[in-house]
Amino acid sequence: MKKCMIFVLVMTCLIVSCSKEDSPKNGILCRCMLMNVSSLNYNYLIEITDSGTIRVSSGVLCGEVDSEILYEDSTLEGNLSEFNFFEEIKRVEQRQLSKDEQKLVYDCIADIENKKLKEFNSLVGEYWNDAWAVVMIIDDKKYVALHPPYEELLILFNILMELSPVDIRKETGISFRLKSVQERLKNGYDNIYEKYRDQILPKSCWERTKEWFD
Repeated sequence: MKKCMIFVLVMTCLIVSCSKEDSPKNGILCRCMLMNVSSLNYNYLIEITDSGTIRVSSGVLCGEVDSEILYEDSTLEGNLSEFNFFEEIKRVEQRQLSKDEQKLVYDCIADIENKKLKEFNSLVGEYWNDAWAVVMIIDDKKYVALHPPYEELLILFNILMELSPVDIRKETGISFRLKSVQERLKNGYDNIYEKYRDQILPKSCWERTKEWFD
């Protein structure tokens, strides 16, 4: 009987420990901030919770967004998963995702986490006006760009836009049909990502070995 009780206690502790470790901070699996870098008033924060809710918040951004998130002029205070983007929230809309929708989102997030994509911020050292930036926060990792630096993030971004309870494309009048960095470089778009090529794109065999012959 004692052995049985000890076994039950041990298993209970293990279950509780695992559930705490696997649970995301604040119950948020991912956060996607779409913001106009020229204004504190035009922005949308899309969040997915572990209970399958998609929530969209909008309002006035706090001043720390520029210094701590976009341009990183100062050190981030606290965790990304808990960062308060807003000085004032003017609207919140949410809805419960269906099981199929949840699986679609969860699979994308799991794929990003499993691949351990390198954090990325193309706005550091740059200045942008009249442009929309995308900030993706997953597993407390941050990816900031005018166009998502990884195909996996691009796929997730487009899914979130489609599932959003707010028709962001209609409200802003912008399609937000973003292209990946690879596609932009391949199709001869502006070269704003050229200096980040080595960070996000796999090098060819020649690129990896040409320095041997210099």
